[in-house]
Amino acid sequence: MSGGIMAYYSIGDVAERCGINPVTLRAWQRRYGLLKPQRSEGGHRLFDEEDIQRIEEIKRWISSGTPVGKVKALLETSTRETDDDWNQLQEEMMGILRMAYPPKLRAKIIALGRAYPVDALIDRVYLPVRQRLILDHNTSRIMNSMLDGALIEYARYVDNYYGTPKAYVEEQLAAGKDVILEIEIQGALKVKEKFPQTLLLFITPPNASILRERLIGRGTETMDVIESRMQRAAEEAEGMQEYDYLIINDDLDTCVQEMHNIIEGEHNRSFRNGDFMCQIKEELNGNLKGE
Repeated sequence: MSGGIMAYYSIGDVAERCGINPVTLRAWQRRYGLLKPQRSEGGHRLFDEEDIQRIEEIKRWISSGTPVGKVKALLETSTRETDDDWNQLQEEMMGILRMAYPPKLRAKIIALGRAYPVDALIDRVYLPVRQRLILDHNTSRIMNSMLDGALIEYARYVDNYYGTPKAYVEEQLAAGKDVILEIEIQGALKVKEKFPQTLLLFITPPNASILRERLIGRGTETMDVIESRMQRAAEEAEGMQEYDYLIINDDLDTCVQEMHNIIEGEHNRSFRNGDFMCQIKEELNGNLKGE
């Protein structure tokens, strides 16, 4: 405590609370200048609530597909954004829609998706524009089609909108990387529909009481929001059987290791190694023929 008023947290406490590895937090500070924690007399990092809020905002930018190297500029810009800025984006979108030229609209949506968090775009641009188009069914249909082209999925979760940028996912997959999405059940099933080889992992607490304790322990949400999340958790539990694996998060380290083992095992599934199987068959048959 400082002056009996301000609470400070160690890097370990912040890492556990925000779900971020301490190594990553240090990199965000040293390499990218995203964080400016205070120091204790012993030289240890100390974070306050504003730092934690900033970390959550950094996470949102990165989860939307923004490269970490570009987040600092976006954070500085976002603090100056006003309703006029969002209104201007709405007007730009309406202007492109009036041109009735889908390629330009698609390019605009993709560009916005790379510059802003998807949940903010949905809430402050896409939905207001949809509302303005509600009487124009043809234009609205084009808008829906373009939005589907920019996002793999989007859904509302406890009064917030979340989405997954299609371009970012496809770029990462093309680079041979695994893409891990932390999304609710509606979005997960939409992703599975568009990417049939998607692996779905349902992570659940051991019981409802522990879930409530964890939500309260964060200290970041009101009781009304916590109750909404508990209600949503009950609704999502009804869809557990749609997932490929069920993981019980009783101990975080054990849960992470189980996820890692499952993902590694999936890499060896035969249907994910079609190219290699064709290659080895050709080589073996060629060897038999003396080629």
